[in-house]
Amino acid sequence: MRRKSKCSMQDIAERLGISRNAVSLALNNKPGVSEKLREKVIKTAREMNYSGLKYNGKNNNILVLVPEYIRNDTYFYNDIYWSIENEANLRGYNAILTSVSEEMESELKLPGIYFDMNFSGIMIIGVFKKNFVKKLITLDFL
Repeated sequence: MRRKSKCSMQDIAERLGISRNAVSLALNNKPGVSEKLREKVIKTAREMNYSGLKYNGKNNNILVLVPEYIRNDTYFYNDIYWSIENEANLRGYNAILTSVSEEMESELKLPGIYFDMNFSGIMIIGVFKKNFVKKLITLDFL
């Protein structure tokens, strides 16, 4: 029986027609790629069973939600996010940042990436409406 070969960042890049660097930025949640491309790369990595999305066979992704209006804050909230990401990485987790628009929050809708990947949990940065936070509390991550 032929052994299934491992999926690499280059394989993902070739499938999507983008550079390996863009894949690396997206998978490591670094600036330099759009949120839409990041979600596409992560979805493709999952479909291709990219091992970088797993840690010791367990889900190691933490979804970090921020209100869209603070997404481009280059000081306070950005520092908070990078601290979370660094601490998560030290513990073998990936912190994946995505924003929530006012419309999504009002309609109690989760970002598309929530449905495209498995997460161990969700963290929020900033202020969200009470009903949206209540919805997050009800989510099951087991």
